[in-house]
Amino acid sequence: MRSFNHPILKDEPTVKDTIEKGIDLVCFSCDKLLGGPQAGIIAGKKELIAQLKKEPLLRALRVCKTTLALLETACTYYFKNEILIEKNLIYKIINRTPKELLETAERLQNILKDNHIEAEIMETIGQCGGGTLTDSEIPSFAVMIKNNFPNKLRSEYAEKMHHHLLLHQKPVLGILKKGAIYFDVLTIFKNEVEEVAQIISETHQMVTNNN
Repeated sequence: MRSFNHPILKDEPTVKDTIEKGIDLVCFSCDKLLGGPQAGIIAGKKELIAQLKKEPLLRALRVCKTTLALLETACTYYFKNEILIEKNLIYKIINRTPKELLETAERLQNILKDNHIEAEIMETIGQCGGGTLTDSEIPSFAVMIKNNFPNKLRSEYAEKMHHHLLLHQKPVLGILKKGAIYFDVLTIFKNEVEEVAQIISETHQMVTNNN
């Protein structure tokens, strides 16, 4: 299995590197580290793994065949970087170019304007991780909905939009910031823009009609 070279990951130790440094056992998350199903892996010295296999609690913690099949599939993506970028969401996101992100933001802005919603494109900074890689930043763009409401009504509008978008049959997560609502395109792909814009437009119409 290859290691993936990316500036964001340059200081992140791999499981293989960690074990080669003499660590006896390494525990890591299948979903967070590999982008696979939710599970955990313990890797390391054979004699210690053998002892863990005898632990009665293992029967309660062992994963099902479906999880193993999904994990195997996720691992096969790492054999070719092109497939990894296409199939693994994390690697797909961190490999998006500024040009692609800006084009996505402009497309979202234009569709919203066609639906009579004023919107502005803002430069933003995304994070690669929460518990790990917290200092790794990804330059991105967001589309902010503009309105001429007074400050209080402006904040109420943003909060209602945020709330109702999450309740939608296909939820859209916006960002509440300083009384406004933003939509960062870092996790919105070109084939999703029209649907996301339509959901935002429908929710905007519902919120404004009820005010």
